Amino acid sequence: MAVAAPPPGRPAAQEALTYVKIALIFFLIAFIIYLLFGIWGLVTWFTYYAWWAPWIGWYAPLIWPVVELVLAFLALFGYFYVRSRIYAPLLAGNVHAAHAACVVGIVFGFIFGFVIAGILLILAYMKLGEAVAAPPPAPPPPPPPPAPATTS
Repeated sequence: MAVAAPPPGRPAAQEALTYVKIALIFFLIAFIIYLLFGIWGLVTWFTYYAWWAPWIGWYAPLIWPVVELVLAFLALFGYFYVRSRIYAPLLAGNVHAAHAACVVGIVFGFIFGFVIAGILLILAYMKLGEAVAAPPPAPPPPPPPPAPATTS
């Protein structure tokens, strides 16, 4: 699969694309960490609390692993939201759509992307604001006319 890039006349959009790529990586890292902690908590609960000590409130240690698993899938949702609403339009050159969807991505980044994804998406939002405010790049010059045909 070939990777496209935004139009070459918009360096701010290209820089925003870099920020969004790094934010996507942090969403995946958050998903993996939340998932591992959630699974580890469930394994601990099943091997320790669930079987021999039901009278001490066997359900209380179960709450945190379930919260971790919910956070894991919300981080994955944030990844797919940013990828489909910000990253894909940037690749297609639609800077306005990516700029409009960035605010929701920032919220997802701060809550489910370990804050770092939110900061990166704020930087991308600022760069996309520059790209939206800048005039569109000039079209390329037309090709030179063909040389006249000579007859001999």
